[in-house]
Amino acid sequence: MIHVSVTSALSMSYQNALVAANEFGGRVHVFDSGHLSSGMTHLVVKASEYARQGLDAKEIVEKLERMKCRVSTSFIAENANYLYRTGLVSKFVKDMCEMLKIHPVLRMRKGVMRLKSVRIGNYEKAVMRYTRGQLRRSSAIEKDLIFITHAGCSLKLITKVKKEVANRGSFRDVQVTEASATITSNCGANTIGVLFVRK
Repeated sequence: MIHVSVTSALSMSYQNALVAANEFGGRVHVFDSGHLSSGMTHLVVKASEYARQGLDAKEIVEKLERMKCRVSTSFIAENANYLYRTGLVSKFVKDMCEMLKIHPVLRMRKGVMRLKSVRIGNYEKAVMRYTRGQLRRSSAIEKDLIFITHAGCSLKLITKVKKEVANRGSFRDVQVTEASATITSNCGANTIGVLFVRK
């Protein structure tokens, strides 16, 4: 059995899983995904494919370890209020975002969620700029699967992002998923992300 864990830098899930795995005499392999949300799902889907191909658990974990640096997990948040509460940004950054209508873009890097950049102005337009920015090199992105993951976004916004994704690359499977309570409580409502795997 392979247990794919949320990044160990943001949760105790990985350490807890290691403790539990010790009770099963080496039959459970715990893998630190270095990601969360649909970024983890990309790794789980690929692990399932490898298992169907007949690879054993050790081989699968080795392949996932090489793959996880190619997974792109990022989100754009409407404001920095929740990010400030969870310590991801300072009060100064929160206040500046509020005053200047700045929308933070967060990205997983080496297992940690970091402030990557910001988008300014109308939020819907900022989301579209974020989406185009994520997919500007679509030829370098694997086309099998891409996620649009959101926390309580409007159907109108989700539809616009989905259309932009379709225009930017011939993805075989575009999945719209709702973010978990953990993501929502860290980033706030109306957060949305485009998550994919680079070649």
